[in-house]
Amino acid sequence: MLILIALLAQAAPAAAALTPAQRHALERDIACPASLPGDEARIASMKRFINRYALYAPRSTINERLAFRDRVLARRRCRQTGSELIHTFPES
Repeated sequence: MLILIALLAQAAPAAAALTPAQRHALERDIACPASLPGDEARIASMKRFINRYALYAPRSTINERLAFRDRVLARRRCRQTGSELIHTFPES
């Protein structure tokens, strides 16, 4: 039983832990998409956020990064009409 738990612990990716200072820096840089002037600004904003989060927590998943951003946007009560949220993730 202990061997199974040890194997599962090694196989599971570690959750990306951010320090309070890192969380604050990320939150400070997130702007409501509707407040930005256009799609290019929204894409640039998202790229900056994703890249900075990756610097702070390289093992984090895109889902963790987007969930963090979504929580900040919800807490700020950003308007969600839909159209300005379509192009917030940079295409490869």
